[in-house]
Parts: sequence; C-alpha cells; structure tokens
Amino acid sequence: MDTDSNGVRLGEDGTYQPNVAQSDCLPCPEGFYCPNDANSRPSEAVPCPEGKYCSLKTVTPSDCAIGTYMPFKGTKYKSQCFPCQEGYECKTLALTAVVDQCEAGYYCPAGGTKIICPKGSFCPLGSAYFQDCPVGTYNDLTTQTSAAACLPCPTDKYCGKRGMQSSEALLCGNGFVCTAGATLGAMSSTPTSGQQGSLCPAGKYCSSQI
Repeated sequence: MDTDSNGVRLGEDGTYQPNVAQSDCLPCPEGFYCPNDANSRPSEAVPCPEGKYCSLKTVTPSDCAIGTYMPFKGTKYKSQCFPCQEGYECKTLALTAVVDQCEAGYYCPAGGTKIICPKGSFCPLGSAYFQDCPVGTYNDLTTQTSAAACLPCPTDKYCGKRGMQSSEALLCGNGFVCTAGATLGAMSSTPTSGQQGSLCPAGKYCSSQI
C-alpha cells in the first residue's frame, strides 16, 4: 500500500477519512468522489458535480453520455442521467442543461439523437418528430424545414395520403381530370371540387391510360 513522504500508510484510491487516529480509510460513497494526490487522501467526500455521475469509490467523476444531461449534484449511476428532451439535441458529454433546439430539417426524439427529416415530410426548428406533407401534395427531398416544401400533386395524378413522394402519385381515375393548383393537387382519383379536378367535360374523354 502507498505511503506518504513521512512513511504514513495511505488508504486505497477512492477512499477518505474525516477523523484522526484511524486504522483505515472509508470507501467513498456513491454520489460522491474522493480525489487523490500523490501524498494524501481526502478528509471529506465531495458531492458528484452536475453533468456527471459517481459510483462507489470514485476518484474522478464520469461524464453523462451524449444524448443525456444531469442538472443536479450527487448522481450515483450512469442510468440516472436524464435523456435529452424531445425536440432538443444533447451533443456533448457532461451536459448540465438542455439548451440546443433540434436543427431545422431534422427531428430529435427523446434521447437527443438527430435524425434526417425524410422525403414526404418537413421538420421546423425544434422538431421532436417529422410532419407529413398533407394530402394532395408531395415532397421528394430530405431535410426540408417547412410546409412550403410540399408541392401540389402533379397534373393528371392524385396524392391520396399524407407524406407522399411524387413516385407514389397515382393516375387520375377514368372519366375525371386531376389538376394541380397553386398549393394543392388532387386528393382523390375522382375529384369534383373544381379546384383539384373535375368530371371529364362533354365532348371529350379522359382515360387513366398513358
């Protein structure tokens, strides 16, 4: 066992002793750390700082992992570090607070993992999940940040569900005309609203066959 410069026996790493005339040191308790130096052991256990955790007989506190944070002192286990809140990123070790909103064009579920916003959707700043483009629209690009990325379903086709890509658009039904408006295209194969389509006019025929 190590001794100091006077030949006094030192305790093990991760121990402390607050009293005099003792035959051994005490193990540093969970939630505290006991820093060593070459010539002594501490007389007091120090509370584990924010952003870290300290198991039994800790000499140097361990960092809470990326994707987690800890705003309080005295954490004992890695599992006690809080998962990053939805809509936020926890990008570094030993965070004491959640401050960074999820980047626009991405979404961040609980745990702080940043995920690319998929095709057929959009993700504003601080998104916890992606938002599907509405019925009658499509989007063929990833990392889109607003509903403006959702384009009207192409003419002669309809987009009958949320979150579509152009390759998923289907041909308009026989006897109907599907049109693309300024912000919205046909939502069904048999549009009659006049805005996204209509019945095939008299004197013409409208077939879904190309």
